[in-house]
Amino acid sequence: RRQRQMCIRDRAKSITYLTGTDLYNFHPDFLKLQRITVTAPARVTKSVTLIDANHVLATAVQSVRASVEAGRVPVMLLNDKYLKLAEVEAALSDLSLAILNSERKEDDIFKQITKTGAIPAGIDAIITTSVFREGNDIHDTRCFDFIVVGAHHSSAIEQLTARFRTAQEVAAYIIKSSERDRNDG
Repeated sequence: RRQRQMCIRDRAKSITYLTGTDLYNFHPDFLKLQRITVTAPARVTKSVTLIDANHVLATAVQSVRASVEAGRVPVMLLNDKYLKLAEVEAALSDLSLAILNSERKEDDIFKQITKTGAIPAGIDAIITTSVFREGNDIHDTRCFDFIVVGAHHSSAIEQLTARFRTAQEVAAYIIKSSERDRNDG
C-alpha cells in the first residue's frame, strides 16, 4: 500500500522562499501559506554636477555656505588634510564643523558619527577625507550636498554618498579647476 505523501506545509516548521515568481499560483501546497512581501528599500535621489572654478577652495567654501543657508547638510570631501583643511576651517570658522579624518578618530564627534550613524545636533557641516567612506552608515533624513574638492575616483565618491542611507536627497558637486588639463575619458 502507498504511504500517503504529506504536503510541504505539514512537514515544515516554516518555509522561506525568495522569488519574483508567485509560487503559490503554481503548486497547491503553497496556497494557504502566510506570505510576507519584502520590497527593496527606497533609493535615495542622487544628482551630480561638475563645476569649473577659477578658485576651487573659494568656490567650495561658498558652496558649503549656500548649502547651509538652503537648510541642507554640506559634506566636503577633501584629499589634502593639511593645507586645504586649514584654509577651509579658517574660512568657515563661524560654522560648527565636524572634521572627520584619520588624525581625529578619537574625537567625540567622529566617534558619535561613525559609531551611531547620527550627526550631533548643532553641526552645520562635515569636512572629511575618504576615511569616512567605508563601513559608516548615516541615518539622517535631511538633504545632503557633497562638495568634492581634489582628485577622487568616482567609486570613492559613490561609496561616500551611499553612506547616507535614509537621506531625502544627495547631491554631489565636483569642483574642478577651470585651468586643469581636460581628459575626455
